[in-house]
Amino acid sequence: MPPKKQKSVVPLMLRLPADLHRTLARDAEKKGHSLNSEIIERLNKPILLEEETQKFQRLAEQAATSAINQTLKMVDFSGSPKKATSKQGDKS
Repeated sequence: MPPKKQKSVVPLMLRLPADLHRTLARDAEKKGHSLNSEIIERLNKPILLEEETQKFQRLAEQAATSAINQTLKMVDFSGSPKKATSKQGDKS
């Protein structure tokens, strides 16, 4: 089996309140991983959430822009709405 690629890591000395340390250590033990992994996981969650939120906002803005553009194509700026046309062609 090939050796795992090492990600670049930076050592960090961190001081935590004792209560927070106990909580993190307990949660790490419950999940079966190290305290270090627990801290990294928790630090990453808000970052990943922010990235997903930004993606969603971009998609929502694109959808809103598209809807506005479609609506504008249907509106006659003299004040009267245009008749919506069928793509298959109406035989009325």
